[in-house]
Amino acid sequence: MKHPSVPITRPVKVSLLGCDSSYGQYLIDILSSEELVWLYGNFDSGMHFLKNLESPFKPDVCLIHSPLSDLSDMECAKLVKSKAKDIHIIFISEEPTLLSLAEARSLQIDFIERGTRMEELIGHLVVNTSQKKEQIISLNCENDEAIDFLQLANQLKIINSRIETLSENQMKVLRLKRSGKSINEISSTLDMSFETTRTHLRRGVNKLNIPNIWDYIHV
Repeated sequence: MKHPSVPITRPVKVSLLGCDSSYGQYLIDILSSEELVWLYGNFDSGMHFLKNLESPFKPDVCLIHSPLSDLSDMECAKLVKSKAKDIHIIFISEEPTLLSLAEARSLQIDFIERGTRMEELIGHLVVNTSQKKEQIISLNCENDEAIDFLQLANQLKIINSRIETLSENQMKVLRLKRSGKSINEISSTLDMSFETTRTHLRRGVNKLNIPNIWDYIHV
């Protein structure tokens, strides 16, 4: 899939929110196979998602694709912005009202029409996130306090325990993906169907939930 020519230093972390399981699964299948996107959790409860924002791991984009089980889209968006104003919120809506559009604009929330071609959606995610102010820092810090090594070490210890939960096929797919191979190349190498390969990749990535080093660097 071709995307706008923009500098991307890491995948865009995207969290999905909504109770429409069929459409949500459709988005999961598309986003989890996209190299420029890191699927960062799927939530049907707004409060559950807000609870997760208390951890160091925050998504770049919050994609609300259908009504939530406990909050309206706008209520959830306002609470997200109050906790993490830099998260880019996108509503996928069939027919937004003028009132909701005006309120969304005041909160810098985007609307995308449901049924938008996925190429356009991915491009939108990538472009908007890449336009954020770029952070540049050397990891060879003279001041060790610039990096929260203890917290990062604890998280990496948790990651090691999660590796043990991976199936053999998930491990194989992740290793090949880490080497830079595409899903098509991996499926060919392992003699798996494209869909099976993508499923192993998605489940493996979701199990690991690997932290982002930028969350532990103080600039």
